[in-house]
Amino acid sequence: MAANQPVLSIITCGAGPAAGIGTLVKEAVERGWAVQVVATPSALSFFDAKEIEDLTGSPVRSQYSKPGAPRSRIPDAIIVAPATFNTINQWALGISDTYALGVLAEQTGMGIPTVVLPFVSDALASRPPFQRSVKALRAEGVSILLGPGGVPAHRAHSEDDHMADFPWQLALDEVSAMTGLPDEKSLSITSQHLHTGKVTTADREQLRTTFDSAATRYHGARPDYPDQLYDDLIALTGITRDDELLELGAGTGKATLPLARRGYPITCVELGTGLAAEATRNLAGFPAVRVINADAEKWATGGAAVTFSMMFVATAWHWFDPEHRYRLAARLLGRDGHLAFWSASHVLPDGGDPFFGEIQEVYDEIGESHPSDAVFHTPQTLPDSRAEIEASGLFADVTVRRFDWELTYTADAYIALLDTFSGHIAMEPWKRDRLYGEIRRRLAARPDGLLRRHWGAVLNVARKLGD
Repeated sequence: MAANQPVLSIITCGAGPAAGIGTLVKEAVERGWAVQVVATPSALSFFDAKEIEDLTGSPVRSQYSKPGAPRSRIPDAIIVAPATFNTINQWALGISDTYALGVLAEQTGMGIPTVVLPFVSDALASRPPFQRSVKALRAEGVSILLGPGGVPAHRAHSEDDHMADFPWQLALDEVSAMTGLPDEKSLSITSQHLHTGKVTTADREQLRTTFDSAATRYHGARPDYPDQLYDDLIALTGITRDDELLELGAGTGKATLPLARRGYPITCVELGTGLAAEATRNLAGFPAVRVINADAEKWATGGAAVTFSMMFVATAWHWFDPEHRYRLAARLLGRDGHLAFWSASHVLPDGGDPFFGEIQEVYDEIGESHPSDAVFHTPQTLPDSRAEIEASGLFADVTVRRFDWELTYTADAYIALLDTFSGHIAMEPWKRDRLYGEIRRRLAARPDGLLRRHWGAVLNVARKLGD
């Protein structure tokens, strides 16, 4: 299983179509997924586990691992197929008396995109308990392909007539639509590129896409920005609800939502298919907001329909080519329009949590050390972009504001955060396993099991010079 491939977990249950699970595995591998298969105990008799293991290069799992044994990777997506009446009901109720149900219980809670291909009769599908289970799982974000456009419930006792044409490809199509994976480019950049700063333009383009593999996790794990930042942004730019705003690198809509709630019309442009889909869901309640899945630079070159009063970029400005990003902004802004950008960065204030200094020995051990000249900023020393903005010759009246705030994390919450950082996404699995295991061990030794992480942000605002 290559470290740079997106991971798909296939969970199969004891129903007739399970005999053809190899069809799903082969197509998933051909589409670029690294596949790991989990079987319920009753499913094991339906297929040749050795054949599946030869296809995936990974063992078929049906039992929990013994302490110290290798563990499966946390997947980017899950397909449950065929999913039985029993599995769907137990899953919805939180019952986890098998390894497969334990995986589903935990990873549903982690927000991992999950697609279900049920195999149930019309008699079973008509039962109120089953209908409640389907509704409950859908409410948690699980995509259950049952009925029109998915797998219709078959007539009772007609199972044999429906196994040969079981629509495996529907699950793969749906999981790709939910995640934007697998990407045609494999991620060949190591996290060491990020530590050393040796990131080329080509590297930057590849790394920009890594967040798409973490689209759902990103929105829940990344911090919200302070309300005061938005208050200052509005005051400094003078925007009103009649102005058109543009956000580039919108991600999941994390920075969009506070402005959308204040009634501003916003066009959001996001490169990642999965991120754009997540943003569309998160912003569905705001008719004045639209999400465009496109490369911002190509979209701008193609001719945006309008110019904008303000363009803002949150924790994404560094992904745009430094040679062209100010020209891009100037092209999209109207006369006297404003450019604003900021990032949420880890800062180490006096009196901060010592955990981050202590855990560096583990980063050193796995070969992920910071460079010797790395600078660890306090909230006051975070650099601003004033000189760079003024040097562009395209913007003036630069204003800078600084913000800092503290959040507490459990081990699970902190690891979920790390799983949204490109450097950790790019790590080899054994490195992540070692690091995350040590994070869990060290935090478990604390009385409250928590760590404190301080965040800092520098808001840069500038006015476009006259045309």
